[in-house]
Amino acid sequence: MTEVQLLQVIGLTVVGVGAALLLFVKARFIRVVAFVSMVLGAFSLVALGVPQMASLPPAVEKFDVASIKDKKDLAAIGQKIFFGKGQCALCHTIGSSEGRCPDLKGVGAFMQSSRFFRACRARRSPLTRLKSRRRTTWSW
Repeated sequence: MTEVQLLQVIGLTVVGVGAALLLFVKARFIRVVAFVSMVLGAFSLVALGVPQMASLPPAVEKFDVASIKDKKDLAAIGQKIFFGKGQCALCHTIGSSEGRCPDLKGVGAFMQSSRFFRACRARRSPLTRLKSRRRTTWSW
């Protein structure tokens, strides 16, 4: 029996005992305790029903700088960092405004790479998007 199954059995037992006490005991305090235990047991069963994801650190990746021949190789490395170790894709998007943080499409066209690198390393620097009529610009 796994740990989750054991906790589910305990939750069902708590709900069952609470229901039995609620039905057969007349003392008001015990009925209140039984009701509270039933609610807490039901909440724990619902919480255990939600699938959990393992929160593992990203795999260590090593990049050989000498093997970079053109911009496509550099872009492939950037994509691996964006979706892997950097975990940028958890908040940012590229070409879609549905993320929690600003869309990064075209940010390299009007921002120096050194400034963008510093912003990424800071992790807390706000990257705010200002909309103009012609294009989207970025400010710090």
